[in-house]
Amino acid sequence: MASRAGIALGAAMEAELEVVMTQILPKFASALADGPPDRSRRAS
Repeated sequence: MASRAGIALGAAMEAELEVVMTQILPKFASALADGPPDRSRRAS
């Protein structure tokens, strides 16, 4: 029973990680490419 819960948890974490990789990281990468506007405003 504990192993089944572990497998289910592992599958859920893997699915969540896939969402992070496919959706959040590209947004983060494009934000880095554009440069964060709030930081540049603070710096100047």
